[in-house]
Amino acid sequence: VSLLAPAFSSTPEMCASLLSHNQIQSALDVTGQADLALVGVAEAHESSTDVLVGCFTMDDMRRLLDEGAVGHMLGAFYDINGRMLARGMRDRVVALNEHDMRRIPKVVVIASEAKKGLALLGALRTGLVNSLITTMQNARDVLQMNEEHPLSESA
Repeated sequence: VSLLAPAFSSTPEMCASLLSHNQIQSALDVTGQADLALVGVAEAHESSTDVLVGCFTMDDMRRLLDEGAVGHMLGAFYDINGRMLARGMRDRVVALNEHDMRRIPKVVVIASEAKKGLALLGALRTGLVNSLITTMQNARDVLQMNEEHPLSESA
């Protein structure tokens, strides 16, 4: 399925306009019926690629970090306990939403970049992810961070 649209729009209004386009809506509808989704995980930090390429401003990222963001999948930010952050950037993202992702039986996160431990641990704790494909070092980091950051009782 091809989704010919920017991943992040500059405003919520632009995003709503893009999402109302028939071709984009059709692609998202088909994608939402998939049996398998392969997704990436992005880290949340001030020098992240999302900030460097202009998807989010530094102020946007600082606000998310203040709320406890450690990463995002398809623009849905979450904290170390896997709690989705309500005030994330979802209103500017042209992608499947969390509800649609939960309907996909098999969601696989693929991450090969180094230093993704916190973002991967948070992603695994969201309940959206069934499988992880990553490097040995990232896997070790996730296991270590799981020990260092036990799941909060309120999660």
